[in-house]
Amino acid sequence: MDAARLEVGAVIGVGSYAEVRRGAYRGTPVAVKTLKAADARALQRFRAEILLMKDLRHPNIVMLLGASWSTGRLMMVVELFERGNLADVLDAAQLTWRQKFSMLEDIARGMAYLHSARYYDEATQTYQTCIIHRDLKPQNMLVTATLGIKITDFGEARVVDNDYTMTQVGTLLYIAPEIVRGDKYDEKCDVYSFAVVLLGMLQLREHVFDLFVAALRELREEDVSNSGGGSGGGGSAVRRLSRSGRGSDKGQA
Repeated sequence: MDAARLEVGAVIGVGSYAEVRRGAYRGTPVAVKTLKAADARALQRFRAEILLMKDLRHPNIVMLLGASWSTGRLMMVVELFERGNLADVLDAAQLTWRQKFSMLEDIARGMAYLHSARYYDEATQTYQTCIIHRDLKPQNMLVTATLGIKITDFGEARVVDNDYTMTQVGTLLYIAPEIVRGDKYDEKCDVYSFAVVLLGMLQLREHVFDLFVAALRELREEDVSNSGGGSGGGGSAVRRLSRSGRGSDKGQA
């Protein structure tokens, strides 16, 4: 990508190792992702994300438009969506159940595509099947102008490793128990994250993702504390989580 034709504007999002800015390439609005700190680990992670995204083509996956490092800093250029992410939209808008279920279908389609996708793994120099996102959450699901969903942020994504326990990653609220315990895991951890997102969208009050954060954190802590003695813990947190959904359903249809 010709960096001379790329215009970079204001920051519109900040992550753990990178920030996203509004931009334009040859007059077309784009989002530009750049590293906040150019240490070796961040550079490796950023490069891996670019290499993975370049082969992904699906209506529910954010498309990589190009990359540039000729200006002295590494930049990734992707599609721009003015509505922002799913968490923002759910907090700001009163969506109908039909709209919510359509969004959930989009997320499921994007996730299914990743889990069946083929990807060239530089480490083994072989093609692998199944990409695990490992950080599915509303903040990594962008909303289109027609309320469609596109999964983004593949900085934590990787192929399935059948021989080793993979690194614990992801956002605490959405990560599966087997990851917390340090066990071997596979693509089912994304399905768990999807289920937590679904549960949040089925809450019947405003600010849906804030209502059950405390209960899920407690549930996760109880799961870890009971991991050595069975899986019977967490019942009280589950009951509180269930009760948090009771309330008015203003504006739903």
